[in-house]
Amino acid sequence: MDGSKTTSQAGGTGTFIIHVRCRQNATWQGEVAWAEKEKRQHFRSALELLKMIDGALDEGPAPPPGAAPEAPQAAS
Repeated sequence: MDGSKTTSQAGGTGTFIIHVRCRQNATWQGEVAWAEKEKRQHFRSALELLKMIDGALDEGPAPPPGAAPEAPQAAS
C-alpha cells in the first residue's frame, strides 16, 4: 500500500490526555484533555471520543500562548 495518499490527507497533530473512568455497555466513558488548547471534555463512548479528537484536529493548530484571537473572515 502506498503511504503517500494517506500522508497527503493527514490533518493536524495534537496531544490528548485520555482518562477512562469506567467501561460500561462494551465501551469507554471518561474525560479527554487537549493539551495544546487546555480544553477538557467528557465522553460517553469510544466512538464519541474519536469524533471529538477528529473534530478538534479539524479546528487547526492551537495559537501560541498570548496570541490575539483571529477575527472571522467576511464572506464574499
